[in-house]
Amino acid sequence: MLFLAIPVKDSLSQERRAGSANTAIQPIYNPETKSYFELRVDLPKPPNWNTAVRFARTKLFKGVRGRLAVVKDLQTHSFLQANFEIREEAWIGLRYFCSFRKLVWADGTEQPRTAFKMWAKKWYRTDVRCGKQNIQYMPIYYLPNAKGFRWQASGPAKYFVSYFVEYPTGGREPHKAPAKEDPSDKADAPDGDQTRPAEPEASPETTDDKPSTE
Repeated sequence: MLFLAIPVKDSLSQERRAGSANTAIQPIYNPETKSYFELRVDLPKPPNWNTAVRFARTKLFKGVRGRLAVVKDLQTHSFLQANFEIREEAWIGLRYFCSFRKLVWADGTEQPRTAFKMWAKKWYRTDVRCGKQNIQYMPIYYLPNAKGFRWQASGPAKYFVSYFVEYPTGGREPHKAPAKEDPSDKADAPDGDQTRPAEPEASPETTDDKPSTE
């Protein structure tokens, strides 16, 4: 009788990396940022960026409170791309403010114009965007791996159930320091050179139909 070896473990491992409905991928530690990152696909209604900000703050891992992921450099981007396979768009903690022409992270810090960015060739999803619609900001997400794993911006009412959560340990042993309550747990609180295969048609900072911050 002939027996065939079936790689069950590898198959399950791949499915876990990619995630499935209502299932979170186990947080993975990035020693460069001293943070754990987790891909979740359980965002409740309405699954927009504001909900993702609030919901990420409700997550705890090893005593560390979560936040919508901050991806400020190429190393962090490469870490996410190497460890997670997203099959649909996934929110990150970044917004582009139209009138100021600034990118602001969920931790309140700005991403300088000359700093790392990972825009898709078409940086916006539709014409619901700065300069075309009367909106204050555009939230940013990752496109699926199959579409290049790049940033793209949408109107604030866009719905995606997937989102990246980051648990910043600050370099301490995460299980020894319980998280403190976040007094600014409000969706509207401000907020809170890379190499890429193709240059975007335009980035939001360089689009002419928005005022300059200079």
